[in-house]
Amino acid sequence: MPDTDTLVEMGRVVRPHGVRGELKIVPETDDPGRFEALDTLYLGRSSDAVTAYTVTSVRHQQTKKGPLVLTRLAGVDGREAAEQLKGATVYAPLDELPVSDDEVFLHDLVGLAVETDTGEPVGTVRDILDTPANPVYVVARPGKADAMIPGVPAFIDELNPEDGRIVIRPIEGLLD
Repeated sequence: MPDTDTLVEMGRVVRPHGVRGELKIVPETDDPGRFEALDTLYLGRSSDAVTAYTVTSVRHQQTKKGPLVLTRLAGVDGREAAEQLKGATVYAPLDELPVSDDEVFLHDLVGLAVETDTGEPVGTVRDILDTPANPVYVVARPGKADAMIPGVPAFIDELNPEDGRIVIRPIEGLLD
């Protein structure tokens, strides 16, 4: 069992699919194809209380509401067993996720210093809101209200976790 601190949320089981134990999972990743690279998934109500399942198949389904991952897990052999997992959160160990060199996980940005493209300090990333359109960085600022910075190229000049900073291009009113 991996250290629970290394588990990353991959999605949520919404319901069984069919009668053979297949699960419909709403992915919480920008690349649902990552499920295909995983041999084991961890399911539970929290990352502290998970059960490991060996992945036996993964396929994808596009719906009007977005993508679904249809997954079969060893030991989940019927609709009743799949029904018991409804609502469970799906986790995977961070070190087993396939990522390219230019990708970063949103949780890796929390704690980074934020500065403007002119070098003026703004604050520190306190949280990241995962909105349907794009992530929004919640930046704690000393003596001021938190700033909400959209995580889009128009506002983000540089994401540099190695240097511990994010450089933004503020527009008028963004930091008021």
